[in-house]
Amino acid sequence: MALIAVGVVLLIRQPALLPNWRAILWSPSGAAVLFTRIAVGWLMLFVHEMAHLVTARAAGVPGRVAFGTRLQFLAVQTDVSGIWLAPRRVRLTVYLSGIAVDIALCAACVILSVLTGPHPAYSIALLTGMSMLATQACVFMRTDLYFVLQDLTGCRNMYGDVVTYVRYGLARLMGRRRPGPIVHVSRRERRWLAVYGVVLVGGTIACLAVFATITLPVTVALVVGAVRTLISPGGPSGTVDAVVVLTLLATTQFLWLRAWWRRHGRRLRRRGAAVVSA
Repeated sequence: MALIAVGVVLLIRQPALLPNWRAILWSPSGAAVLFTRIAVGWLMLFVHEMAHLVTARAAGVPGRVAFGTRLQFLAVQTDVSGIWLAPRRVRLTVYLSGIAVDIALCAACVILSVLTGPHPAYSIALLTGMSMLATQACVFMRTDLYFVLQDLTGCRNMYGDVVTYVRYGLARLMGRRRPGPIVHVSRRERRWLAVYGVVLVGGTIACLAVFATITLPVTVALVVGAVRTLISPGGPSGTVDAVVVLTLLATTQFLWLRAWWRRHGRRLRRRGAAVVSA
């Protein structure tokens, strides 16, 4: 808390310490920019997940870190399901520990910028931490704040219940018969589920729209540029840069597909077997 407080005070007194997005483009080499962002991002993700794991272990709850997917994002998730049996104070500590570490790392970058002068590493880490904190607000993707919200509202399975309602509504609109929605929730839970349902549907649509209009075009542009460089090489440095860009992008997509298949593959195989047997 002291570290965070010092960082906040310094930012208030010197707003120029807050870098803009151009700080990410610290090098003319696209490979260097991508590699730096990926390296810093994964390092901070590792520290974030270790915070969950360590606080859960301190409470006597085992945990497991693994890759997962949240819509189009590749994510690292820590499974600490056993923490649900712990007191609320312990549960909230585990849920919020990663966010607390993210804020502390951002504060440390601000303090280091003041003590040693500005550096691209501090700017990239600070912007990465801020983007990670912003992502936590996307509770429709079951982020850490989602579990905090679920705990404070007293809902047992907020995401699953809302998905059940949405699928039921879509099935009725399409004229399909489907079992009725869940009825075991209280009136208080229903109110919170209605609010979360709006957030879930709206947030998912907005997130996929950003992917279609920003992320996908940028990725396609990087791939096309790298392929053109390989086809008409302008020199060894350009060729190496293009190979690194394609390798980094392909690795990220492979990890996403692998995590997505691990989560949804069994269900898809069952549906495929049902279609074949029919």
